[in-house]
Amino acid sequence: MHSLISALLLFTLLSSCKSEAPQECACTFEYAPVCSNGKQFDNQCLAKCNGAENITKGACDCNINSGEVCATPPMKECPEGMMCTQVMPTPKVYPNECEALKDKAQIIKMKNCN
Repeated sequence: MHSLISALLLFTLLSSCKSEAPQECACTFEYAPVCSNGKQFDNQCLAKCNGAENITKGACDCNINSGEVCATPPMKECPEGMMCTQVMPTPKVYPNECEALKDKAQIIKMKNCN
């Protein structure tokens, strides 16, 4: 009798638990790149499985997960009719490739500028 009560109690506890783990996805290994907000996935199934939205076919123009990049910002434009001294901008670290390209910076290397 004691083991029956223990088993019922255990069953009640286990059946009341809800799993917080994400659903498993059954995606193929097909390589058909898609892009979602600057993040690239190997295929649409993997993108959806990871909660991606605004999915477009094809590789991303930039990699938001590239990590830091060292890039030279563009030179400032000289107002028309003015004579300006052009000084090459100092390279700076951007948080990722997309931010550097958005600023029209010329990427020197992936990683910081040191």
